[in-house]
Amino acid sequence: MTITEHASTNSPVIRYLFTAVYVLTIYNAAETMILVFVTFRKYSGCYFWSLIVATSGLLISTFGSAYYFYVDNANEIVPVSLGVFGWAAFVPGQAVVLWSRLHLVIQNIRIIRGVLIMIIVNAAVLCPPTIVLAYLGTVPHPDPKVSHAYNIWENIQLSIFCTQESVISGIYIWQTILLLKLVSNHRKRIIIYQLLAINVCVLGMDAVLLGVQYSSYKSVQIQTKGFVYSLKLKLELAVLSRLVSFVRQSHEKEQLPSDATVDRDGSGLGVC
Repeated sequence: MTITEHASTNSPVIRYLFTAVYVLTIYNAAETMILVFVTFRKYSGCYFWSLIVATSGLLISTFGSAYYFYVDNANEIVPVSLGVFGWAAFVPGQAVVLWSRLHLVIQNIRIIRGVLIMIIVNAAVLCPPTIVLAYLGTVPHPDPKVSHAYNIWENIQLSIFCTQESVISGIYIWQTILLLKLVSNHRKRIIIYQLLAINVCVLGMDAVLLGVQYSSYKSVQIQTKGFVYSLKLKLELAVLSRLVSFVRQSHEKEQLPSDATVDRDGSGLGVC
C-alpha cells in the first residue's frame, strides 16, 4: 500500500488511520497538559516547565503535521514551521523531563551532570540542521540532494535521540534493580516493579520508532512519533505518582542505597 504526503492522494483506509492517530495524539497531549496543571501545586521548577514545553511542542507539531496532510496546495511554510519547531520542543523537552527527576533515584552528581550535558549537546547539534533542511525542502522545485540529505539526517538524529532516551531509561532501570536488592517492604517493591515496567515500556517505544524509521513504512514515522511521544508524556504522570508514593514511604524502615536518595517530601518535583 502506497502512502503519500497528502490525504487526497491516499486511500480512505490511510486517511481514517491517520485521523485516528492525530486525534489520539492530540487527546493524550491535551489530557497530559490538563493533568499537569491539576497535579502540581507549584507551577515552577525544571520538571514542571519541561513537561509544559514538551506537551506544548507535541500539540504544535501535531497540528502542523495534520494541516500539511489534510490541506492540499497549502503554503508549506506554515505547517513545516509548526512541525519542526514543535518537534524541537517536544523531543529534547521529553529528555529534560526524564533528566529533571533523575535526582530522585540517583545522587551521583557526575552522572546527573553528564546526562544533562548529553541532552544539551545533542539538542544543539541535531536540531539546527534538521530545521534548516526542513525549510530548504519547502522552496519551489527543491534540489533532490536536499531531500536526500534530509532523509539521511533524519535517520541520524532519530537514532541519536532514541539512544539518548534509552540511556536515561537504562539508568532508571539500573537504579530500580539496585533498590529491589535492598528493599523488602512489599508495598515499596510493588512501586519499584511498576517503575521498572514503565521504563521498559519507554525502551520498547523507542525500539518501535526506530523500527518504523528504518522499515518500508518510513512515511508514517511522523504520525507514529507524535503518538509514541504522547504516550511517553502520559506515562510521565504514572511515573510521577509512583515516585511520590515511594518518596513518602522512604527513610522510614528501609534505607536507600547511598547513590539513590530521594527528597523526603517530594518537594523537588513540586507536587507535595
